[in-house]
Amino acid sequence: MINTVPEIVTGVTRGDSDAWEQARFLLTDYYCQAHNPRITLFSLTSKFSPSFPLQPQTDDSSWEGACRLRDCDLLALANLDLAVDSEGLDQLFASEPLPELMEQIPAETQLVDIPSQVFDSETGALTQLWTALTKDPLVLKPKAAAALLARLRPAALPLFSKDDRRPWGDVTDYVQFCQDLHELLLADRGRLAHQLYYLREALELPEWVSQVQLLQALVFSAWQANHAAEKERLRQEKAARRQEREEEKLRKKLAKRTKKQRKKLAKKQEAQSQAQKAAEAKAKKAQRKEGEETSEVDQAKRPVNARHLGGEEPADLGNSRAARSRRGRHVRGKDADEGFISTDPVSL
Repeated sequence: MINTVPEIVTGVTRGDSDAWEQARFLLTDYYCQAHNPRITLFSLTSKFSPSFPLQPQTDDSSWEGACRLRDCDLLALANLDLAVDSEGLDQLFASEPLPELMEQIPAETQLVDIPSQVFDSETGALTQLWTALTKDPLVLKPKAAAALLARLRPAALPLFSKDDRRPWGDVTDYVQFCQDLHELLLADRGRLAHQLYYLREALELPEWVSQVQLLQALVFSAWQANHAAEKERLRQEKAARRQEREEEKLRKKLAKRTKKQRKKLAKKQEAQSQAQKAAEAKAKKAQRKEGEETSEVDQAKRPVNARHLGGEEPADLGNSRAARSRRGRHVRGKDADEGFISTDPVSL
């Protein structure tokens, strides 16, 4: 069940100018793609150009009644990477009651004009068709079954791939999805259906582009653009985080290197300081030792105490005393020894 209406659909429904410009841009880019398999699913018909290798069916009316798959139908499905059992499908659509059920969904009728009872959850024609395609013996996957129905009834039935239903929320039931789209187109006196019609006319799109196809193309393109923008945002965020990690790693590396350099410098300064202290201690020790040696030399040079002086008086005290009293004189002997001859009568 649809629980989220895409923003682009809401904007187009209310006639918002920005939403219209965005829709014009998205749809122009979408339908200008030369090899878009989604477009090929609806654009391939039985009227091929002469150079096309497949031959058209001779009787289109017989196909209209029995719903026999044509070569172009199989090719259109193959472009979406969907392989189906064409013989089994031909037998299924030729047997009762599928031809009558298909007649309740006319080929050229828009989804907005389909009667509501077709989408009844128990007895509706679409419910019975969906059950026949997705149950034994065919057991088609929902994507393949919806693509087949969209190929056979392109004006009324939508695609049901994951990318088609994801923008609408948690959608799991195909019949309910078709019913919700039908109600959305009818809401507010068919405002969305009218806006899609005017949008198709403004873009001058081909006649085979139905309202439901235009709606799905718009939602799909908007979702792709938002997904690409979100992917780019996540890529930029990832790059920014990677840059931050690299910067943080570089910062830690620089911090570790700085710490190592500081530690090395501190160790070098400590070694220099210890060397300086050791040198200072060694110099002090050498100076102290030199002082001690000088003191010993000085003590060795001092004469023995004179007999006429006290033991604690200096040896030259007599000279000094004699010099003060001028009662003595210095003499130098033959062996160059100096002496003092006192002239003091007392000492004599």
